[in-house]
Amino acid sequence: MEINLPHLTVTDYEQNNFTGTRGGSDGKPQPPRVRNEHSTYLKNELKQAWEDAGNDVVVYHTHRNGVYLEFQGEQGYELITKSLENRRSRDLEKWVRLLNIRTEKMEDSDDSIETTYATVYVPNSKKDMFFNLIKQYSEADTRYDKPKNANLIDSISNIRKALEVESFWQDANDLIPDEEQEWCEVWLSSDRDEVISRFESRSQTKS
Repeated sequence: MEINLPHLTVTDYEQNNFTGTRGGSDGKPQPPRVRNEHSTYLKNELKQAWEDAGNDVVVYHTHRNGVYLEFQGEQGYELITKSLENRRSRDLEKWVRLLNIRTEKMEDSDDSIETTYATVYVPNSKKDMFFNLIKQYSEADTRYDKPKNANLIDSISNIRKALEVESFWQDANDLIPDEEQEWCEVWLSSDRDEVISRFESRSQTKS
């Protein structure tokens, strides 16, 4: 059944001029950055994170197809997490996947200031992805004379190898088991034998 309805016409309104705020996603403000210093700092942190992840492979005698990185936002600002992921490849093994987002609060006077952390899996085949994003930020401009990828790169405060537990934990940190054993629900990224075996060997109780 087809229904034809009249258009709505606004006849009485007041027009105002609005100025958008400088910022990232949805016009939210971003932390102030010095472009060259920030790009150099993040590039060095990313390089160190990969080296630390490689050292884990040597220490634990494991073979991995990628690394887990943790991106830290600036305290009190938004971390543009949606830009940390890349699932455009048809090959699932080449996906850069956002695994976890967590926040930590710091009490500052009467205000509760949050810091956002994002855990990301980066396959070895995509190692250059974040290096390239940082390089573009440092060298290329958009048509609006803004550093390329500024929304993402400006929102990142630090990059490091993901922590073994905290980076993947999705509850309050004070619930992480310590000296006493606790039952926990764990989700693995794959049901392959090597993944299960590696998890079981890493989770064994140490004497």
